Amino acid sequence: MKMKKESEAKQAFEEAINTDKNNSHAYLGLGQCYYNEGDDKNAIKYYDEALKINPEFDNALCSKANALDHSKKKDEALKFYEQCNNRTGDQNALFLINNALCLYEKGEDADGVWRLVDRADIY
Repeated sequence: MKMKKESEAKQAFEEAINTDKNNSHAYLGLGQCYYNEGDDKNAIKYYDEALKINPEFDNALCSKANALDHSKKKDEALKFYEQCNNRTGDQNALFLINNALCLYEKGEDADGVWRLVDRADIY
């Protein structure tokens, strides 16, 4: 059932892109479909398309950070997490936590990781 819904969503986003090649939200949605399927390469491709259209699109930037992190490209992911955190500040706890986890998985300084967790203020 989930695969059918994902396939339907991908088709809808592709139709939206065919209708309007400058629809950054459709590229983001298509990227999310690929991410949900575990296809980080295509997810990143569509997040990049969304960012070409709208370089200030925070959701696409942060989603790209997640996909890079998921695909074990930790150094590149950290650059995008930093940009995301600089843009959204402490308002997006999820990305602060993802950034902290990425640092932790790289074996970074535990104090730096906990500072990010503290900024997220979710406990």
